[in-house]
Amino acid sequence: LDRYKKEIALPFFCNIRADIDDEGMIKALGYAGCSGVYFGIESGDEEILHKVIRKPLKLDQVREVARLSKKVGISTNGFFMVGFPEETMEQIKKTFKFAHELKLNKSFFHVVTPLPGTELERICREKGYLNKNYSYDNLEYFNANISTDNFSSEQLEKMVAKEIFRDNLTYMFKHFGQFAKTHISYLFRYPKKFFSYMFILLKKMF
Repeated sequence: LDRYKKEIALPFFCNIRADIDDEGMIKALGYAGCSGVYFGIESGDEEILHKVIRKPLKLDQVREVARLSKKVGISTNGFFMVGFPEETMEQIKKTFKFAHELKLNKSFFHVVTPLPGTELERICREKGYLNKNYSYDNLEYFNANISTDNFSSEQLEKMVAKEIFRDNLTYMFKHFGQFAKTHISYLFRYPKKFFSYMFILLKKMF
């Protein structure tokens, strides 16, 4: 990082583990010019993290790395997923609640997607969770392909769409300059994609 600071000295973003609650490391990133960090949090429920995703992450670690990053002026961005097999509505709501609690600069919400050849796809196929219209051509992190006794794919899409809308609205009010710069630029460069995305988002919400 010292060499980067001396020889390049350009601001940068990077992905880091959500359990690196090392203040020295975070300060070093800030010193080197890190403007923002992205980390995969996935779930706000430790049972889902440990037993389903098999990710040895504690929520207190996430809280700490977010706090330390903010302390040195680094923007925080987290990724979340909902809709795991056997996940309950209560656990899904806990993920949304945890994302709100962290007050990150940006939260990215996705529907769990059973990609071909993965253990997730095998489990969903064996238990009959895959939707009838499940196809490899329809695999996007915005489309729900799983329905269980705890939730339907429609419920998942609606909840995620509302959280995406809420997060963007919050981001717009807190960081209007950056929001306008990013979205207006995208609007003029890709107007069809922009309006198509907004139409799909609003449709899923209602």
